[in-house]
Amino acid sequence: MNPNPVLTQFGALTPDELFNALKSREVAVVDVRSHAEFVAGHILRSVHLPLAQLETRSPSLIPNTKVEIVLVGDETLTTRAAELLEKLKYSNIRYLLGGISGWAAIGRPLIPGAHAISKALGEFIEREFSTPKLTAEELARRRSSGEQIIVLDTRPEVEFQYVSIPGSTVLPGAEILYRFDQVVPSENATVVVTCAGRTRGIIGAQALITAGVRNPVFSLENGTAGWRFAGLEPSKGSANPLPTPSAETLEKARDRASALQTKYGLKLIDNDLLKAFQSENTRTTYLFDIRTEDEYTAGHVKGSQHVPSGQLLQTTDLFVGVNNARIVVIDGADGVRGAITAYWLTQLGIGEVFLFNADSADFTESGVIKPTDPLLSNGLYLESQQLKALIDTQPLTIIDFAPTHSGSRSRRVIDGSWYSSRESLPGSVDELPGKGAVLFISDDGREAAFAAQDIAPSQNRDLFVLRGGKKSWEAAGLPVADQVHPNSLDPLGPPNPIHTTAEWKKYFNRYVAWGDTIVDLIRADGTLALGRGA
Repeated sequence: MNPNPVLTQFGALTPDELFNALKSREVAVVDVRSHAEFVAGHILRSVHLPLAQLETRSPSLIPNTKVEIVLVGDETLTTRAAELLEKLKYSNIRYLLGGISGWAAIGRPLIPGAHAISKALGEFIEREFSTPKLTAEELARRRSSGEQIIVLDTRPEVEFQYVSIPGSTVLPGAEILYRFDQVVPSENATVVVTCAGRTRGIIGAQALITAGVRNPVFSLENGTAGWRFAGLEPSKGSANPLPTPSAETLEKARDRASALQTKYGLKLIDNDLLKAFQSENTRTTYLFDIRTEDEYTAGHVKGSQHVPSGQLLQTTDLFVGVNNARIVVIDGADGVRGAITAYWLTQLGIGEVFLFNADSADFTESGVIKPTDPLLSNGLYLESQQLKALIDTQPLTIIDFAPTHSGSRSRRVIDGSWYSSRESLPGSVDELPGKGAVLFISDDGREAAFAAQDIAPSQNRDLFVLRGGKKSWEAAGLPVADQVHPNSLDPLGPPNPIHTTAEWKKYFNRYVAWGDTIVDLIRADGTLALGRGA
């Protein structure tokens, strides 16, 4: 890449310099290419942050504006990303000399797929610990024979509602250890842990085994996907509320958590050290509260964000953008959920992991802080109640910045809309397709609003941004279709989510094959000690 003068002012890092940085200091490697390009091959310890998401996700993903940021992408994308980050007050921005090709040129592997480190943890665990597993057919056979089997699902309730194993109980993430004895009444019962595929089921099963439960524990091979592929009928519908642990259940859970902390040397910190971390602006510190959303809303540590433990482990790169940073896992005073979460995060090897067991006095804030909408010119925001009137009175071209990534179940496409990535927008509203007014829309409206700041206005066509995005669209009673975008401003086209059972099976077989190789690819990368806390 031969950078233009604008990009040159930000400075460059060679691939060798980046390799050394990843092993020695805090650095955020930000890949600003398209989703398709990223999953085709990326730097292992990079995070995917395309232009459309820079303003909305950077503050939480990279909370320290002084941290070193290294951008990966072509010259045009990297320059735009650097300028946007500079507007957000980031002060240590660089770019990777030679881009992704330069990284490959020094012999480092390009990692395919998404959330590679998190997904690799499950594969590593199964390989390292020989975590027992059952196939769907074996589970069904043993159930029908009358064996006492309890199936625990580690996914969030919203996923459980979509599809689940009949008769299973949802205990998301670390709740599986916290509430285990409330759901499993006997040590003689066989416990099978499942998720949608592999990672969370393997981690959940091994968490119980590592914590010392006495029951026979298995992961369900390939989760609900394996169940459906075996021709077995899944369930759908709401889950029962999480059971409140009794005093006896909590005592057992505490004993297991305490043993974990002692055996694996988990780093406990007190309130004074936590405040010292927060006040130190030369380091990045993440504060993740992994309790339930209701608990977090009722009261939490100032500056913390709520992240369910299962999602934190499954998609760590959506929450942690800075390599070698401090990660503080916040739990209640019992520390059960925090202990098992901190244990697994330590094994990811991405940073320094600490556990803070807070009491009620530490929870000085309550509620959930909602992100504010970007400031736009008067009249640019369209409220949901104005939407139907606009549609009824003039032609409307809809530009959708919120496609669903491949692998999702629903496309949620507005009929007749155009898909666009932010980088594919033309220079002015006049260059957009169609006639009449233009409506920018995204999932929550914020990405669309930032995109509207990039494009020159028109004297002939009004531009609006729907406040609240697709949620407002659907709240107004307007339809979305389960289809692929028929039109695209992006030459790469819109992502095409897999949908049919045959598509899912093909995708899942590729995923399993990917899982067979990902641990070895990570070891070949040389910048990450996966499993260092085992």
